[in-house]
This record gives sequence, structure tokens and C-alpha cells, in this order.
Amino acid sequence: MKKWEDALNRETKWSTYEANVQAYRSNMIASQSFLLAVGALLLEKSFVLLSVCVAVAMIQLWYIWFRVIWARTKIVDYYKFDLRNRYDAQGKPAENAEDFLDEDTFIHNAKVRNHVYENLGMYKKKLKQKFRTTRFKLDVLIPVSFSVIWLGMLVVRFFGI
Repeated sequence: MKKWEDALNRETKWSTYEANVQAYRSNMIASQSFLLAVGALLLEKSFVLLSVCVAVAMIQLWYIWFRVIWARTKIVDYYKFDLRNRYDAQGKPAENAEDFLDEDTFIHNAKVRNHVYENLGMYKKKLKQKFRTTRFKLDVLIPVSFSVIWLGMLVVRFFGI
């Protein structure tokens, strides 16, 4: 069985991808904070400009944050749990796999990924239980909280509350 044939070993890849996820989270929180400051300034000004600001922020949250962060955390899991050398391309445990589980299969094939998570003892039906507590707070609660704030700003401005 060949293990990690490329130049970087599993631990290096894991720490690199984990650092990238943390940087992406920090960048998203900083950009949302900046947009919230701009939105607060626009709250009493133009409804149209506030709506544009909210649209940009929501696209950033729902199209970029969730998609990028969740894809990156899957990659972190792939390297953290050494999945290439423990599972085959169907997500079944394999000591001497000829058909290694590759990154793309793990990230893009939910059936294989869920099978691997079941074998690792991590798969639960409820969303919160699929994530470790910190990951749930950072990758679900924070963007949802930002979304609630944005929608609240629109409601306040539109209804003049």
C-alpha cells in the first residue's frame, strides 16, 4: 500500500488546510463587520443603498461563507483522520486498499462521506451533532446571526421601527 505519494505528508497538509480554514473564517467575520458598519451608516440614509449592502452581505454569507468553509472543513477532516489510507473509494474501511479514497470523492460524494463518518462514529441525524461544537458555532451560528442582523436592519428601515 502506497501512502501519501506526493511531496507533503498528511500532517503538513492537515495543518495547512486547518490554517486556511481559520484564515477564511477571520476574513469573513472581518468583512461582515465592515459591511455592518457601512449598513449602520446607511440605515438612516437610502433604503436602496442599504438593500444593496444587505444583498452583498447575504451573498457573501450564503454563497461564499457556507460553501467555502464547509468544503475546506471536509478537506481538513480528510487529512486529520488520514482517510486516504484508511478507506477505499466507496468509503469502506480497507487496510490494503488498491483504490484509495481521494480528496475529491470525499468532498463531493455525500454518500461516501457519510459512510466514512458513520465508520468514524461521527455521523448523526441532527445538524448540530454533525459538527464539533466549535465548528458548529463558527460555521453555522455566526453566519446565521449575521443574517438575522441584516434582515433586522432591513425590517427596521422598511417599517420605520
